Amino acid sequence: MHSSTRSMQAPAPFRRIQTALLTAAVSLGLGSVLVGLASSSSHASDLVPSQALAQAGETIVDDGIYLYGQSAEPEQAGAAYMVFESRSDRVVGAFYMPHSSFDCFYGSAEPDQLALMVVNSYEQDAAYPFDVALQGNSDVASSVGGAIAPITLEGFQPIATLSENDYRILEVCQSQYGDQI
Repeated sequence: MHSSTRSMQAPAPFRRIQTALLTAAVSLGLGSVLVGLASSSSHASDLVPSQALAQAGETIVDDGIYLYGQSAEPEQAGAAYMVFESRSDRVVGAFYMPHSSFDCFYGSAEPDQLALMVVNSYEQDAAYPFDVALQGNSDVASSVGGAIAPITLEGFQPIATLSENDYRILEVCQSQYGDQI
């Protein structure tokens, strides 16, 4: 499985992201959705790391609960979503598609990415690395419903309002992996 992914012409960091996206797609049942996201990865020159924030001792992701989706609208069939809590640049949350299963993740916010471990919902002891690139500068965040999005995640758009289901999914992952934050 990995040999065909490694033969792609993408730079090494993006091969790792693409491999993780494909692994997560299989475990999440997201198939073509995340495969498309992996093939549309930005080049390193498109990313603006927040290294100045990390060096200044400021957090990369403010503490709080966040919802991001491949669609700016919640609960869209065929779109992948991620809901997570951030505390001191440690994150725990889930990837899901509406009316489907979800996979929990935990990890950390780094200057240029969320470095996550995705736990396969069917094999609780199997976790896979998955990186979501941070884009742009947090000082020039995008606006959603009058609120400023603290970060921009590659392939995902911030969604201002979480549903009861988002909170339920997050609560399950927090109860299992809350000690990671």
